[in-house]
Amino acid sequence: MDPRELEVLAKRLGENANDTEALNAAYGHGQQDPRGYAVFLEKAGTYSADPSMGAHWYCEAANVWTASLNDAHRAERALVKAVDTDPLHPGALERLVALHAAAGNTKGIAGLHQRRAKILEKQIEGRPDLLPHLAAIYAELARVFYEELSLPDRAVEAYRKAAEYNPEDAYSIYQARELLKAAGRFKEALPYFAAEQALIQDDPDRRAQLYSDEADVCRQAGDTEGLIQALRGARSVDRSD
Repeated sequence: MDPRELEVLAKRLGENANDTEALNAAYGHGQQDPRGYAVFLEKAGTYSADPSMGAHWYCEAANVWTASLNDAHRAERALVKAVDTDPLHPGALERLVALHAAAGNTKGIAGLHQRRAKILEKQIEGRPDLLPHLAAIYAELARVFYEELSLPDRAVEAYRKAAEYNPEDAYSIYQARELLKAAGRFKEALPYFAAEQALIQDDPDRRAQLYSDEADVCRQAGDTEGLIQALRGARSVDRSD
């Protein structure tokens, strides 16, 4: 089949994912030319106005590069394009993480999450539905930095981002605060006490414990006013203390 014909079919499929005639024609050609079929699927991904379907076609192309052509490099490139098209596509993400993990490339996994976060951050204006996804990406990035790469400074920044995008993420709030305390960055840790307090109004024991911890951090930060306020907060929860 002439490359120009494949281009037309790819455009048709990209614009209409239900165009089975275009897909079947290209698939039939792919029986003799699997490389041309893989390229066709990538072009369908490029033409697709729907990010999810675009990512789907790139993943299908990756399947052809792997199964029919044994070209792992081109398959990985197609999966990266899938993530660039739809950073939330679970199939592309899982396969890329698996590829990096098999190669022992933990930095590659961290880079993948950073790439996804940067793409979504360009799209969040007017899209509050993306905020929980961004928070989850940064929380996982922080875990990779801390647990697998032993980079606490990078981890704390990622946890801070996770807490920024999801103020109800108690775990990221806690982790950011504890990592800042461990680094001696006491003043930076202080706002995360109030952030957690806002989430535990129905747990007086935890609130009292948190105020006590805050008072100690204020003391180490040289924040006398903050220390007094933390002790007053503890007293408001437990008058017998």
